Amino acid sequence: MKKIIKRISGAICAFILMASLVWVSAAPLSTIKPYDFMEKENNLIINHMVSNVTVDKKGNNDIQVFTNVTGTAFRVTGDIVTNNKFYRTFDNPAPATTILVPQTLAETGSFSLTWAEVGTYNGRAVGVEVTVSEFIFTDINIGSGWGSDMDNIKFQVTDSFFEGFWAYNVGRVKLEPKFFYTDDTSKTVIVLEDTFYTVTSLNTHENNDIPNDESVFLDAAGYSNIKGVYFSDDTNLEVTNLTGRYSKYAFGVNPTSNDFVDRLGSSTYAKNAVTFEVNGQFSFYFDSSISDKLMSAYWLTIQATNIAGGPPKVPVKYIVNKNGERKDKAAYDIGDQFEFEIDQQVHALGANLLTRYNAFSIVDVLPKEVDYVEAKLYLGNEEITDGTINYDNKTHTVTWTANQDFLDNMPLEGETYTLKVTVKANSSFTKEAKNSAYAVFNSKTVNSNEVIVSPIESVKVPATDAFIPLLISCIASLLILIGITGYYFANKRKTV
Repeated sequence: MKKIIKRISGAICAFILMASLVWVSAAPLSTIKPYDFMEKENNLIINHMVSNVTVDKKGNNDIQVFTNVTGTAFRVTGDIVTNNKFYRTFDNPAPATTILVPQTLAETGSFSLTWAEVGTYNGRAVGVEVTVSEFIFTDINIGSGWGSDMDNIKFQVTDSFFEGFWAYNVGRVKLEPKFFYTDDTSKTVIVLEDTFYTVTSLNTHENNDIPNDESVFLDAAGYSNIKGVYFSDDTNLEVTNLTGRYSKYAFGVNPTSNDFVDRLGSSTYAKNAVTFEVNGQFSFYFDSSISDKLMSAYWLTIQATNIAGGPPKVPVKYIVNKNGERKDKAAYDIGDQFEFEIDQQVHALGANLLTRYNAFSIVDVLPKEVDYVEAKLYLGNEEITDGTINYDNKTHTVTWTANQDFLDNMPLEGETYTLKVTVKANSSFTKEAKNSAYAVFNSKTVNSNEVIVSPIESVKVPATDAFIPLLISCIASLLILIGITGYYFANKRKTV
């Protein structure tokens, strides 16, 4: 019964979402499956890395900044540590930077946060400056775990932009990220193209004592730069009716349910996330209000990926030659044993993937000219024993398949796995044999390059390479003949 209710609830959400297309005319809305991957690469990658954050008060000297905070000045421990393993780079309790903004600066005050390096744009290292402004103050106390200071607006960040930040005593806040190249001393703002931002962990608290939604809204000033909005096909989000909302809002979404696991990588994490496709600059608001009710604390995070994840990397196939070198061509004799190797790089969770794989395998259909000996999977020099390796004699196919334990625990930090397949050239190996492989991520198949192995006797030596040894051989033979002839005539003279 519960499953039926969930399905009906999901169908209603989807209906409401698609119905909203009638009145939202700018950026097109789409629903996508979290496991399908998108074909388009994201130019911007935000990595899970540490880079000291600095705060610019923008001339507002009443703003207080506390660095390397580890005590109870702000919430630095709690269930977020277990809910999201990628939140909090540091030992618990976590060092952090806390910013206190007095109520008097609400609406008019601002400050900026700068991380010197956060990832890459088109492969080039970038940092980011985020301007924080247009706060709404609220003094609703939701518990002592958040501290006792009810007089100030609070923000807390760590030295990893990837981890987002906490906001406290705040009902609304505007964020305007601007990226710059780390090697550009002038910090010229990059005009983003083909970039995806995903806002995650949008919770509803309508059943709590303080009803509210964690909603995200786009600023009308940059809304023309939004080229698409993407939701999971089983989303818990709906498009927000902007009637009575802040005048600067052009578009917004809010959650209708907490029927998801709020942890990066979980199979339902994308249900409460929204992806924006951006060409140009834009800014957005976090607004946790329903009517005149305001939430006083929430966690905000921006990830440069999309709900479905970026396209999987193409596997790279090698053949190991007699010198132990990995090449795309090699030569062997019948009876020789050698290796095919397939490198497969995986996604980085949070950087270009939100949801862990539900299936992952590497497959090699061997040519008939070789016999299968064995296969092993490696991560670097370490053999991976999780998963299963199967050889199908009828189809001559080697398959490594990840088991559930592997899928649940693989690092997903962009690491590369290598399947090494040992084979032996059989009696039918009289001409070159071609071989390729493929990988399967969820239901997506990605093909490798092709390698060629040839019999040694069929490998022709280029004429230019053969001439020099032949010339040397001829000269040596001639010198020997001259020596023998000279010896013969020298002895003949002696006898005469």
